[in-house]
Amino acid sequence: MKIEHGGNLEEAIKVYGGERSEWIDISTGISPFTTPMPEISLDDWQRLPEPSSLSELAHLAQRYYGADQKCVVTSGSQFVINHLPDLLEGDVGIVEPTYGEYAGAFARQNRHFTSISSIDDIGDVQSIILANPNNPTGRVFSRDELLNLAAKLSARGGYLVVDEAFCDVCDQAAMLSGNSIDNLIVLRSFGKFFGLAGARIGFVFAQDNILHQIEQLQGPWAISGPSMAVAKHVLMSNHIHQDLLKKITTRHTDMLNMLKDTGVEIIGGTKLFMLVGHENAIDLHAYLLKHKILTRKFSYHSKWLRLGLTRDQEEDGRLRDAISSFVDR
Repeated sequence: MKIEHGGNLEEAIKVYGGERSEWIDISTGISPFTTPMPEISLDDWQRLPEPSSLSELAHLAQRYYGADQKCVVTSGSQFVINHLPDLLEGDVGIVEPTYGEYAGAFARQNRHFTSISSIDDIGDVQSIILANPNNPTGRVFSRDELLNLAAKLSARGGYLVVDEAFCDVCDQAAMLSGNSIDNLIVLRSFGKFFGLAGARIGFVFAQDNILHQIEQLQGPWAISGPSMAVAKHVLMSNHIHQDLLKKITTRHTDMLNMLKDTGVEIIGGTKLFMLVGHENAIDLHAYLLKHKILTRKFSYHSKWLRLGLTRDQEEDGRLRDAISSFVDR
């Protein structure tokens, strides 16, 4: 099962040419902003990561996210998504349309899953997987909605898996504080908000039995020493979150204002990406590629494009001009 993803810039360059520096890659929801990196000690490079260092990072993440539940550090939240079929028994529902790797994980293990469009009509499934905010629509479920859903699934002996990869820009819906739900599994991404996807770090918050299974699946030394050093630096610095959130919010607002004049429809999104609609979105995607602008199209919805954040107003201008020239043809 081949799953479409953003970020395939090398493939686009092979087809359309140019240097990396000439391209605008807005095909992912990864922040274009990050923070200065700390100096990495030689010890972090030379030694196998110590268990105490991993435990320290988990405690930092608990404190940073204000989580009541315990935490395990993983090599990106994608690792846990790959192993959701190992963690969830019985019938599983996936609230769609959403990130394709949830379904992909079950398909790769030949596990049946049920596609669900509304959490008000979940049928007989035992566990549910959803993203909040959702990717790519930006739909947000309230805490009360998810607490009620978790209680319903608990009565069936099932779990509610909430992927909060984009919740750093939408904290009003975060599920990590103020609850003591035994059947809740929350995934948090480190790379998207902090613009550090290459660090390959994620956090999982759940009860001990789930965390123990994840630790067993992951094995020893799954997180590199340098990546842990970077994550600790970021999570210990009180100003970094606010500085990045301000930049992201400003960039998102500027980009939204620019798009309003281009002829595309703004359907949804988060502060890190927006979903736009156009009758010929597939052709628009191809047209933008010719202008060295990489966006994210969807095979299951030919009228959608997802646009990540541009870096600055200069990139806004290039994107505006390219979209407008396509629409005005």
